[in-house]
Amino acid sequence: MPTQLFEHIIAANQVMQSQASAGRYFPITLARLGALTRDWALSGGVASESRRLRNPRRTDVTARLLVLLRPGRDVTVYSLPTDVDPGWGEHAVTRALEVLNKWKGEPAEHVDGRSRRILVSLHGRSQLRVLDERLKFARRKFGAGEGLSSSRKPKVTSRSVKELATADL
Repeated sequence: MPTQLFEHIIAANQVMQSQASAGRYFPITLARLGALTRDWALSGGVASESRRLRNPRRTDVTARLLVLLRPGRDVTVYSLPTDVDPGWGEHAVTRALEVLNKWKGEPAEHVDGRSRRILVSLHGRSQLRVLDERLKFARRKFGAGEGLSSSRKPKVTSRSVKELATADL
C-alpha cells in the first residue's frame, strides 16, 4: 500500500510540472504514455522521469515536433497547438510512438561528447517524418572570454541529421 501511494504522489507531481503553454495542449496523458511505452528499456531514473510531457522550444514549434526518443534514456511527448483537433493529435502521437517502437531496444550512448536523439515530427497533415539527430559537443574552456557559467555549457561542434523513415497517419 505505501508503494502505491508513493507512485501516485510521483505521478501527480509529474503531471503538475507538465503544464501546457497558453494556446497548447498535451495530446495524451502521462498515464497513457506510460502504458504505450511500458516495455521500453528506458533508464532515465524513476519511471515517470523517463517518460515526459513537455512544451517545445520556440525553434521546435515550426517543425511540429511530436515525440523525441533518446534511446535507452527517455521519451518525450510535446504539446500541440489548440488549432489541432484533439482526436487527431492523439492519433498522431500514438502512431508516432508505434513508429518509434522499432528503436525502443537500442542501448543508450555513454560516450562523452556525443548525443543521439530520434525525432518524430508532422510532415503535412498525413505523414510523420522520423529523423536521427547526432550531436558532437565539447566543453568550453574557462578564460579566453568564457565566464564560469558559460564554460560549463557544452558547445555543439557538429550536428548531423538523417531521415530514418516516413510513415502515414
